[in-house]
Amino acid sequence: MNSFKKVEISSPVVSKLADLWGIYRDLEMALKLCAIAKKLGHDDENQGLAVDGLLSAALMKYMRCFKPGLRDGLALEDLEGDGGLSDDFLVVHKHFKNYRDKHLAHSVNHYENCYINADVRVVEGVLQPIEDLLPASERVILNNENGYALEQLIHQVINIVVVKRHAEYPIALDAVNALGEDVIRKFEAHVPTKIDADKIHASRVKKKN
Repeated sequence: MNSFKKVEISSPVVSKLADLWGIYRDLEMALKLCAIAKKLGHDDENQGLAVDGLLSAALMKYMRCFKPGLRDGLALEDLEGDGGLSDDFLVVHKHFKNYRDKHLAHSVNHYENCYINADVRVVEGVLQPIEDLLPASERVILNNENGYALEQLIHQVINIVVVKRHAEYPIALDAVNALGEDVIRKFEAHVPTKIDADKIHASRVKKKN
Protein backbone atom coordinates (compact mmCIF):
# COMPACT_ATOMS: atom_id res chain seq x y z
CA MET A 1 0.00 0.00 0.00
CA ASN A 2 1.29 3.45 -0.89
CA SER A 3 1.09 6.38 1.51
CA PHE A 4 2.26 9.97 1.68
CA LYS A 5 2.42 12.51 4.49
CA LYS A 6 4.38 15.67 5.14
CA VAL A 7 6.34 15.45 8.39
CA GLU A 8 8.70 17.63 10.39
CA ILE A 9 12.23 16.25 10.55
CA SER A 10 12.63 16.82 14.27
CA SER A 11 16.30 15.94 14.43
CA PRO A 12 19.47 17.97 15.06
CA VAL A 13 20.86 16.77 11.73
CA VAL A 14 18.75 19.37 9.90
CA SER A 15 19.07 22.23 12.40
CA LYS A 16 21.81 24.04 10.45
CA LEU A 17 19.77 23.88 7.22
CA ALA A 18 16.67 25.14 9.03
CA ASP A 19 18.65 28.01 10.56
CA LEU A 20 19.97 29.05 7.15
CA TRP A 21 16.43 29.06 5.76
CA GLY A 22 15.29 31.22 8.69
CA ILE A 23 18.12 33.68 8.09
CA TYR A 24 17.31 33.79 4.37
CA ARG A 25 13.66 34.60 5.09
CA ASP A 26 14.58 37.39 7.51
CA LEU A 27 16.85 38.90 4.87
CA GLU A 28 14.11 38.61 2.25
CA MET A 29 11.69 40.45 4.54
CA ALA A 30 14.28 43.15 5.19
CA LEU A 31 14.62 43.61 1.42
CA LYS A 32 10.86 43.96 1.05
CA LEU A 33 10.78 46.65 3.75
CA CYS A 34 13.54 48.55 1.91
CA ALA A 35 11.56 48.27 -1.33
CA ILE A 36 8.42 49.68 0.32
CA ALA A 37 10.44 52.56 1.78
CA LYS A 38 11.83 53.40 -1.69
CA LYS A 39 8.30 54.08 -2.92
CA LEU A 40 7.95 56.83 -0.32
CA GLY A 41 9.75 60.15 -0.23
CA HIS A 42 10.12 63.04 2.16
CA ASP A 43 7.33 65.19 0.76
CA ASP A 44 5.95 65.65 4.23
CA GLU A 45 6.76 64.75 7.82
CA ASN A 46 4.64 61.60 7.73
CA GLN A 47 6.48 60.18 4.72
CA GLY A 48 9.84 60.81 6.35
CA LEU A 49 8.62 59.14 9.53
CA ALA A 50 7.31 56.15 7.55
CA VAL A 51 10.62 55.72 5.71
CA ASP A 52 12.53 55.86 9.00
CA GLY A 53 10.19 53.29 10.54
CA LEU A 54 10.39 50.89 7.59
CA LEU A 55 14.18 51.10 7.36
CA SER A 56 14.55 50.73 11.13
CA ALA A 57 12.47 47.54 10.92
CA ALA A 58 14.56 46.35 7.96
CA LEU A 59 17.77 46.96 9.89
CA MET A 60 16.46 45.06 12.91
CA LYS A 61 15.51 42.14 10.64
CA TYR A 62 18.98 42.22 9.08
CA MET A 63 20.83 42.29 12.39
CA ARG A 64 18.67 39.48 13.81
CA CYS A 65 20.55 37.24 11.40
CA PHE A 66 23.75 37.83 13.38
CA LYS A 67 22.37 37.54 16.90
CA PRO A 68 22.60 34.13 18.57
CA GLY A 69 19.27 32.94 19.91
CA LEU A 70 17.10 29.93 19.18
CA ARG A 71 18.99 29.53 15.92
CA ASP A 72 22.67 29.81 15.04
CA GLY A 73 23.13 33.19 13.41
CA LEU A 74 25.76 34.33 10.96
CA ALA A 75 29.15 35.32 12.35
CA LEU A 76 31.46 38.08 11.17
CA GLU A 77 33.75 35.33 9.88
CA ASP A 78 31.02 34.34 7.41
CA LEU A 79 31.31 37.79 5.82
CA GLU A 80 35.10 37.89 5.67
CA GLY A 81 37.60 36.11 3.47
CA ASP A 82 36.97 34.21 0.24
CA GLY A 83 33.34 34.25 -0.78
CA GLY A 84 32.53 36.98 1.72
CA LEU A 85 31.91 40.69 1.44
CA SER A 86 34.23 43.18 -0.16
CA ASP A 87 36.07 45.55 2.15
CA ASP A 88 33.63 48.33 1.25
CA PHE A 89 30.61 46.23 2.18
CA LEU A 90 32.27 45.12 5.43
CA VAL A 91 32.55 48.80 6.36
CA VAL A 92 28.85 49.27 5.54
CA HIS A 93 27.91 46.23 7.64
CA LYS A 94 29.86 47.52 10.66
CA HIS A 95 28.32 50.98 10.22
CA PHE A 96 24.78 49.59 10.30
CA LYS A 97 25.62 47.29 13.22
CA ASN A 98 26.85 50.29 15.21
CA TYR A 99 23.78 52.26 14.21
CA ARG A 100 21.50 49.45 15.40
CA ASP A 101 23.41 49.08 18.66
CA LYS A 102 23.50 52.78 19.51
CA HIS A 103 20.41 54.30 17.92
CA LEU A 104 17.80 51.54 17.80
CA ALA A 105 18.42 48.79 20.32
CA HIS A 106 19.75 50.79 23.27
CA SER A 107 19.18 54.29 24.61
CA VAL A 108 22.81 54.95 25.39
CA ASN A 109 23.64 57.95 23.22
CA HIS A 110 23.03 61.66 23.18
CA TYR A 111 20.49 61.32 20.38
CA GLU A 112 18.03 59.99 22.95
CA ASN A 113 18.32 63.10 25.11
CA CYS A 114 15.74 65.84 25.14
CA TYR A 115 16.69 69.37 26.11
CA ILE A 116 14.85 72.59 26.83
CA ASN A 117 14.98 75.77 24.76
CA ALA A 118 13.83 79.21 25.82
CA ASP A 119 13.65 82.65 24.19
CA VAL A 120 15.79 85.14 26.10
CA ARG A 121 14.72 88.75 25.51
CA VAL A 122 16.56 91.86 26.55
CA VAL A 123 14.65 95.14 26.25
CA GLU A 124 16.62 98.37 26.64
CA GLY A 125 19.30 96.48 28.52
CA VAL A 126 16.86 94.81 30.92
CA LEU A 127 16.52 91.00 30.90
CA GLN A 128 12.89 90.08 30.53
CA PRO A 129 11.25 87.15 32.33
CA ILE A 130 11.32 83.91 30.36
CA GLU A 131 7.79 83.21 29.28
CA ASP A 132 7.97 79.69 27.88
CA LEU A 133 10.09 76.52 28.03
CA LEU A 134 10.14 74.55 24.80
CA PRO A 135 11.24 70.91 24.43
CA ALA A 136 13.72 69.94 21.72
CA SER A 137 15.72 66.84 20.84
CA GLU A 138 18.22 65.36 18.41
CA ARG A 139 18.10 61.96 16.78
CA VAL A 140 19.29 60.18 13.68
CA ILE A 141 16.70 59.59 10.97
CA LEU A 142 17.14 56.89 8.35
CA ASN A 143 16.34 58.03 4.81
CA ASN A 144 16.33 56.37 1.42
CA GLU A 145 20.02 57.04 0.89
CA ASN A 146 20.65 54.83 3.92
CA GLY A 147 18.01 52.47 2.59
CA TYR A 148 19.83 52.05 -0.72
CA ALA A 149 23.07 51.16 1.08
CA LEU A 150 21.26 48.73 3.37
CA GLU A 151 19.46 47.12 0.44
CA GLN A 152 22.71 46.56 -1.47
CA LEU A 153 24.34 45.11 1.64
CA ILE A 154 21.46 42.68 2.20
CA HIS A 155 21.71 41.48 -1.41
CA GLN A 156 25.37 40.65 -0.83
CA VAL A 157 24.67 38.78 2.41
CA ILE A 158 21.79 36.84 0.85
CA ASN A 159 24.23 35.56 -1.79
CA ILE A 160 26.49 34.27 1.00
CA VAL A 161 23.57 32.57 2.74
CA VAL A 162 22.37 30.92 -0.49
CA VAL A 163 25.83 29.42 -1.09
CA LYS A 164 25.95 28.11 2.48
CA ARG A 165 22.41 26.72 2.21
CA HIS A 166 23.11 24.92 -1.06
CA ALA A 167 26.24 23.36 0.47
CA GLU A 168 24.36 22.23 3.57
CA TYR A 169 21.36 20.73 1.75
CA PRO A 170 22.96 17.46 0.49
CA ILE A 171 24.69 16.99 3.85
CA ALA A 172 21.37 17.28 5.69
CA LEU A 173 19.57 15.04 3.19
CA ASP A 174 22.15 12.27 3.55
CA ALA A 175 22.02 12.60 7.34
CA VAL A 176 18.21 12.27 7.37
CA ASN A 177 18.26 9.14 5.24
CA ALA A 178 20.96 7.71 7.51
CA LEU A 179 18.63 7.98 10.52
CA GLY A 180 17.01 4.73 9.56
CA GLU A 181 13.49 3.53 8.82
CA ASP A 182 12.36 3.23 12.45
CA VAL A 183 13.24 6.86 13.21
CA ILE A 184 11.82 8.29 9.99
CA ARG A 185 8.50 6.49 10.40
CA LYS A 186 8.01 8.15 13.80
CA PHE A 187 8.20 11.69 12.44
CA GLU A 188 4.89 13.59 12.56
CA ALA A 189 3.54 16.78 11.00
CA HIS A 190 4.73 20.06 12.48
CA VAL A 191 2.65 21.43 15.33
CA PRO A 192 2.56 25.26 15.35
CA THR A 193 4.18 26.83 18.38
CA LYS A 194 1.87 28.65 20.76
CA ILE A 195 3.39 32.03 21.55
CA ASP A 196 2.75 33.26 25.08
CA ALA A 197 4.31 36.69 25.65
CA ASP A 198 4.04 36.35 29.46
CA LYS A 199 5.94 33.05 29.45
CA ILE A 200 8.62 34.48 27.15
CA HIS A 201 9.10 37.42 29.53
CA ALA A 202 9.21 35.09 32.53
CA SER A 203 11.87 32.90 30.90
CA ARG A 204 14.03 35.95 30.16
CA VAL A 205 13.75 37.17 33.77
CA LYS A 206 14.69 33.71 35.00
CA LYS A 207 17.76 33.64 32.75
CA LYS A 208 18.90 37.04 34.05
CA ASN A 209 18.55 35.88 37.65
